[in-house]
Amino acid sequence: MILRVDNIEYKYIESEVEDSVEASKNDLTILPKVLRLFEEIDIKNISINDNNFKIYIKDGKIELENKFLSVDARISGNYNQIFLDIENLYLKDYKVRASGRAKLDYFDSELNYVGKVYYENLELTSNISFKNDLMKFFISSETFENLYFLKNSLELPEVAESWMYDNVKGEMKLEGFYGEFNLQNYTLDINSLEGNATIKNAEIEFQKGIDKIHSKDLKIKFKNNSLKIDLEDAFFKNKELNNSFVKINNIADSENGEVLINIETKSALDKDIIKILSSYGVDIPLEQTKGKTEAKVLLTIPYSSEKMMKTKGEFIIEPSTIAIGNFVFNSKKAELFLNDSELNIKKANFIFQDMIEANGDIKFDLSTLKANGNLDIRKVFLASGNDSIIELKNQKSKINMNFKNNTSISLDDLDIDISYDTKLNIYIKDLKKIYPHSKLLQTNSIKDGEIYLIIYDENKINLYATVSGLELPIKKDGNFISSFDIYGDITNNIVSLSTLDGSLKLKVDDKTNISLDKYEVIIVNSEEEKESELPKNLRVELTNSIIDLFGTKIRLKDADVSFDEKSDIYFNANARIPKKVPVILKKENKEIKYLDLTGSYKNKKVKLETKDGDLKVRIDGNNYTLFTKDYEIYYNLPKDENKTKKATSNEDIKLNLSGENTTVVLNNEHKLKASKYNANISENRKFIYIESDKTKFTYSEDNKNYFDIYLSKASSKFVNNLSNKEALEGGYLDFYANGTMKNLKGQLFIKDTKVKELSTINNILFFIQTSPGLINPLFAIPAVLNLDDIGHYEIEKGSIKLLYSDNMNVLYLNDINLIGNGMDLEGNAYINLNNNDINADLNLIFMKTYSNVVNVLPVVNYILLGDDRRVDSRIKVSGDLKDPKIESNLLGDSLNAPVNILKRTINAPVDIFNNFIKNNDKKE
Repeated sequence: MILRVDNIEYKYIESEVEDSVEASKNDLTILPKVLRLFEEIDIKNISINDNNFKIYIKDGKIELENKFLSVDARISGNYNQIFLDIENLYLKDYKVRASGRAKLDYFDSELNYVGKVYYENLELTSNISFKNDLMKFFISSETFENLYFLKNSLELPEVAESWMYDNVKGEMKLEGFYGEFNLQNYTLDINSLEGNATIKNAEIEFQKGIDKIHSKDLKIKFKNNSLKIDLEDAFFKNKELNNSFVKINNIADSENGEVLINIETKSALDKDIIKILSSYGVDIPLEQTKGKTEAKVLLTIPYSSEKMMKTKGEFIIEPSTIAIGNFVFNSKKAELFLNDSELNIKKANFIFQDMIEANGDIKFDLSTLKANGNLDIRKVFLASGNDSIIELKNQKSKINMNFKNNTSISLDDLDIDISYDTKLNIYIKDLKKIYPHSKLLQTNSIKDGEIYLIIYDENKINLYATVSGLELPIKKDGNFISSFDIYGDITNNIVSLSTLDGSLKLKVDDKTNISLDKYEVIIVNSEEEKESELPKNLRVELTNSIIDLFGTKIRLKDADVSFDEKSDIYFNANARIPKKVPVILKKENKEIKYLDLTGSYKNKKVKLETKDGDLKVRIDGNNYTLFTKDYEIYYNLPKDENKTKKATSNEDIKLNLSGENTTVVLNNEHKLKASKYNANISENRKFIYIESDKTKFTYSEDNKNYFDIYLSKASSKFVNNLSNKEALEGGYLDFYANGTMKNLKGQLFIKDTKVKELSTINNILFFIQTSPGLINPLFAIPAVLNLDDIGHYEIEKGSIKLLYSDNMNVLYLNDINLIGNGMDLEGNAYINLNNNDINADLNLIFMKTYSNVVNVLPVVNYILLGDDRRVDSRIKVSGDLKDPKIESNLLGDSLNAPVNILKRTINAPVDIFNNFIKNNDKKE
């Protein structure tokens, strides 16, 4: 049926309905009956026991509204169950809106709802059931601001309410929360509540006037009538408070309820942390000014004012500076246990102004600032850098200290008087008793004497002393130093001492610093021929002094030598080049006697270089590395071959040489200029590479004495400098050779080079140019030979093959082929290097200019020059290479020349004809 009415009344057993939840449950019980009767219902007003509402039902969709609720849903089900897919449910009296799915089970009389619930700014995902006047709920939420929505349903004592609603702010979110609500008395069962929540970007306020704690993420747990707030990732003034928490036990019990505040931090126990404790009445007269403490403090604050607050604390102190009132001391470690008003210190390390260091257990009365306990005195400690002046070790003692006014400490076992008012006075009468307990005295071998210390504070100490028994690696006038009368001070842990004459000054900070004027420092005991034990953490400044470095004495204008804790040596010095060094260094033709050097001796490796980096030396065992730049190195080769053999007999010396713009001058004559060079020389291999402008030279030799030599584009300047002669001008040479000294082969190539000072060539030229013009009128014309410049011979191109064997010590020059501007040379020669004698058979080729002219006139060319198109003559060269003799058949060739010309004139027609036939045969 379809029902449309304006008004309808329905009666059933009377009941009292006072809210929307109960009304919704009861109203839904009539729906099955209504749905069986009608296909469509549109009732403007329906009254069920005076509960008026309107209803519209069609195609499974239902719209309901009365004074308690408004529903827009789709309905389905049977006689036992009804399902509502709720698009919108609004409980008017609670101002709660919901959307989800409801199930009404008539058989179990139970209503379940799963879906979203919206209340003010709170959005919940919920699972709610109604049965037997009890509502059970499990909810989670999106982010919300506070828990105020629980106030009307949950009554709490004032302390608990402040933590529940006010002390914690942030972006809250319920992860899961379960509870039960009694529908008869409308109360929330506190014991049933259990759940978890998080708060993002939280602010926690312990007390008014205390800076807030900030946390990116708080964890909250409610269970067993207790609320716990875990302060994860929490900070108080940039101090981490990880593992700290606030817990409220018996949250609704005003008699037994209590707030537990647990603070854990690893930071300085400074004024900020102490202020939190002080706000709860816990006053600790101790402040950590430096360092960190792993602190745990548990405050138990009862709801009831009749109960006393309890304080328990544990502080694990790392290396720190701590102040108790005006008394400041250091501690490497300590364990402090706070029990209300008593502070017990266990396993403590105690350092007072670097004068006393001890381990032990001490009990502090915080109200009187007095302490007593048992100490294991590691040392009575007065330090300079890493060295102790007094270090009394391994003494057990009871100790009584009073920090209220002045600090007083008494030591009965040593002859040391200590007093403190505005300054600390320590008088040590006998240094022999302190020597076993003083690293500074031991390091400097101060075995006897007396010392008086005036300590204004830990950073300023004056002293006067007579010391003896010294063992230092320094000499004065040839004798080792053994005693001093000194005065000085210790300022900021830096010891400054001076002799009365000021020639020796000692400064000790992180290392020992010695300043010497006209002293000698011994680094190696050369007499024993082995390294002595090198000092550590020592710096020596020398003026007009000598350093004995491995037996070599080096004079210094000034130097700075440092030995680190591993006895490695580092130095800067203006040092004179020792006389033992077999080379002379020059720059711009000025001899260099002093070098500004910096270097080191580390792991038996020497590193040395000039401050501007133009000279570098590295020595690592048998590996020597040298770099030079812009230097002239003068070296005289030893005349005694045995010295050379001794110098090269060391085991497997490896040389690595390199440099730029360096000139090596041998025997003050022969210069080898290199814009760049590299050399690697060892027992198994030798390699040398040199660049000088466009000239490149490479030499390599293997362990079988087989070597390759390559010289490319060697300029005349390069050759002249090397030979110390102006032998060549212009052009360049190429040369290569390989083999061993028993069988060495090579070849020399010459290009566009004028020969100026080679005796053999000069003698040949002089011989030719002084031949009588009467022999042959053609020779009287110098232009024919292009030999106007007497003694100079220009080679356009040429080559010579070389062969050498050390068996005979003879150099063979084969296939000589020199093409000059006016004369060519061909032939062979050999030079006996034992006596520098030369023997050569050469062809001289002339008339090149005439041959060029008459070459275009075949008949004339043939008549004048013959078949070979040239005039030549054989010569023999012999004798001393510096001034050889020239023998020639030039005269005979000259006399025969007119006869030969006449003969060719007569025979010319026949020869020309024969040549013509031959040329035609070749063409065919």
